[in-house]
Amino acid sequence: MGKSLIVYYSRSGRTRKVAEEIANEVGCDVDEIRELRSRRGVFGYFRSAREALRETLVEIEEPSRDLDGYDLVILGTPVWASNISSPLRSYVTRFRSQFTHIAFFCTQGGRGSDKVFSRLEALTGKTPLATLVVPQGEVGSRSMKEKVAAFAESLRLARRNGASGDARAKVSVVPD
Repeated sequence: MGKSLIVYYSRSGRTRKVAEEIANEVGCDVDEIRELRSRRGVFGYFRSAREALRETLVEIEEPSRDLDGYDLVILGTPVWASNISSPLRSYVTRFRSQFTHIAFFCTQGGRGSDKVFSRLEALTGKTPLATLVVPQGEVGSRSMKEKVAAFAESLRLARRNGASGDARAKVSVVPD
């Protein structure tokens, strides 16, 4: 079994908390996507929604980790207006040819995870080994930790069963 990497974007810090919990459970490296432009305040919030709706690509900093040597990349995003965050969209668009296996997780205030995962699958051209949805009200809770543990176990099972090519297992961990 090869190495795993979590790549995520977090505007508010919620997606970061989930990424850190997944890293602890899975035992993998973490790389946070950083932008060149701030998203603080009300204008940053509205710009985020507009970019997500328009599927805008934005400038991001060079990642701190090279994807060589990682056979699983776990992609994480907040749900913005039922869409992928523009920083994660930019990362995936740039590096998708380097992904071997993938998994997805998202944080959301309302809904939209199905659309986000469907778009990520189309954008990467790969079926995720597992998916995880964490409602923003559960971030940091016992419920989130249980979901993350189930997500990590799903990844271990998929990898142990030789998930590759068209034989990938798809396991979802969604809110109650």
